[in-house]
Amino acid sequence: MKITAVEPVHLRLPVVEDIPDGTLDVLVVLIHTDEGLTGIGEVTSQSYVCKACFDAPRSAQRRHGLTSILVGEDPSNIESLWEKMYYQTNRYGRRGAAIHAISGADIALWDLKGKAEGKPVHELLGGAVARIIGLLDQAAGIVDVEATLLLL
Repeated sequence: MKITAVEPVHLRLPVVEDIPDGTLDVLVVLIHTDEGLTGIGEVTSQSYVCKACFDAPRSAQRRHGLTSILVGEDPSNIESLWEKMYYQTNRYGRRGAAIHAISGADIALWDLKGKAEGKPVHELLGGAVARIIGLLDQAAGIVDVEATLLLL
């Protein structure tokens, strides 16, 4: 399987208010393959800047956009691709928007791997560890503070 396209899609509400809410705009990262599978990730950082991290054309060494780094690669080797993205963007980002954009691509790659293997991502990452079940008093709208922790 090979990555054929990386599509960073910017979504933004028509009216963005000055409130501390990360849901006003987002960058959705779609990674497409030659086998027809698409992995989906998201970036909730400054989405315009993160989109530029994907869209930037190939440049001098270690200044490549994420799309040019990923297209043509085998998406199953996630750890190597993460290292490659991190190394090839080191001239413009080891922190901030660049690492947030890499994170969005990483999420999409894990989603793609889960789809290819027919497994949920949490299983690929080692499986569920615990599940917290709280009781909800629907009339009062209160979650029981003595929620039960169930170990799987």
